[in-house]
Amino acid sequence: MMLGLNKRERDVEIIERTTLNAWDEPRVRRAVEATGRKKLIIGGIATEVCLTFPSLAATAAGYDVCAAVDSSRHFSRN
Repeated sequence: MMLGLNKRERDVEIIERTTLNAWDEPRVRRAVEATGRKKLIIGGIATEVCLTFPSLAATAAGYDVCAAVDSSRHFSRN
């Protein structure tokens, strides 16, 4: 969780994931499922990995996913 958000949302558990694809982390999936929501907004540090992989996996699991592309970047040499 980004610094600043954890100060505002004190009751939110921070899940340190163990995989590149957050959706492969069972604690992340359980947290999402516990909300009962079927529409997700996903962002990530790297569009190619942190955004794409969990978005595809969540879509395959029946979620309606929107990508927060303004909050994500891609790897670049520049």
